[in-house]
Amino acid sequence: MKKKVLTLLLAAVMGASVCACGSSEKSGGSISVVQTEPLESSEEDAEGGAEADQDTEEDTAPDYDVEEQVLLDSEGIKITATGLSINEFHGYLELNLSVENQTDTDIGIGTCSAQIDIPAGVGNYVYLNGYQVDSSILIDVPAHSTADDTCTFYWDDLKEAGIEEIGEIELAFNIHDSDYNDILTGEQTKCTIRTTLEEEPDTELSDDMPLLLDAGGWQIYGKYVPADEEMPEDKGHILAVCRNVSGSSAQLHFSEIAVDGTVLTYEASIGGTLNIGDHYYENPEHAVICSEYFSAADNVPEISDSSVITAVLEASGSETGDYSNVQTLGTVTFPIAE
Repeated sequence: MKKKVLTLLLAAVMGASVCACGSSEKSGGSISVVQTEPLESSEEDAEGGAEADQDTEEDTAPDYDVEEQVLLDSEGIKITATGLSINEFHGYLELNLSVENQTDTDIGIGTCSAQIDIPAGVGNYVYLNGYQVDSSILIDVPAHSTADDTCTFYWDDLKEAGIEEIGEIELAFNIHDSDYNDILTGEQTKCTIRTTLEEEPDTELSDDMPLLLDAGGWQIYGKYVPADEEMPEDKGHILAVCRNVSGSSAQLHFSEIAVDGTVLTYEASIGGTLNIGDHYYENPEHAVICSEYFSAADNVPEISDSSVITAVLEASGSETGDYSNVQTLGTVTFPIAE
């Protein structure tokens, strides 16, 4: 469930970093400073600097952690969780892992499909406090060796929905050989990790994420998030939390996303015009974070505080497991967040 806007956001951040570095070098080249004597600093300055560094380090890590624990030890493959950290560049939550490969085969580690009980290879089976989020993990481990790496959780949307303190992580690994033949996957690798957060896992959404629809085994909460004025490429997005209460795995589809009656579309590379709107697979009694970014569309009209943002929601697979039988849940109107 990689979001189209993620690439744009990362590109903007990287571009800004490059520009900043370039400006710094240019300024440094135009000013010459000659220091004839080394500057002396007091012990107080040194202590103050140390405290500042410590504060910076504390700001880059959550106030809870994951205690070192073995998540998987099977078929000569051992995966150990060694802690939690925050990506210093983008602020993503990361689970630090150590993988020991005792086999004669080179292996690769990823996460398996969001749907363990269906063959569709879509999404990742990764949940924070019961909410499915995007993740990224690719660890290559040669035979008879150990590799340390991270599983990255893209939790920006989850925080925007009001979930910031993570008490539980649920994920399942896909372990394959160099020819991508599965060695271990699905239920064989599914595990749940509790963090050191003293409180119970936070599952309550923010007040601006109201219940918009309760039908067909789905409960939909959501809002429209206006564009960030500092990012010209941003056109706003729908943020939704979709909980599957059907009792079986199901698929949700955002169809006919519209602003004041204009259905948002884009020109397909193969020709023709297509509507924006993705499919989301979800396990029963879990929730998935859905973001529909309007930057994917070519025809976004001017959006004001009085605009009406709607989407038609369709479900399939719910209760029957038949993904060809599409059920229209209804048209949902998303309130505009302040």
